[in-house]
Amino acid sequence: MSERDYTTYADKKPGDLHTAFAEWITDKTGVKVDAKSVWLATVLRMDFQASKENKARNAERRAAKNEAMKARAESKAKARQPVKKSTAPVAKKAAGKPPVKAAAKKAAPASKPVAKKTTAKKATRPTESPF
Repeated sequence: MSERDYTTYADKKPGDLHTAFAEWITDKTGVKVDAKSVWLATVLRMDFQASKENKARNAERRAAKNEAMKARAESKAKARQPVKKSTAPVAKKAAGKPPVKAAAKKAAPASKPVAKKTTAKKATRPTESPF
């Protein structure tokens, strides 16, 4: 399969639709775009996506993303590991300072009463139509 000659697009002019599209983009976004650029982008988009350059770029981005995900997973796994208790001697209390009291634990919230099951009333048919 031979490479397409993209230089042939240099002398071609955009159509009315591409000109209107460029104006619409400018009106909606405030970004000034020319009709030739809009035309080239719409005509060559699929060729660009299928190009070797774009496929290589996508593969590099995918590999970098996979590396970042792997590093993040390893970091999370490491953080989940239990902390080993230190065997270092405990520091002595500071002389002349009162000991720091531990924060009082909050009482567990009272459990909600469980609702009793009731038997459902059977639906009855109206004897007369409301209409």
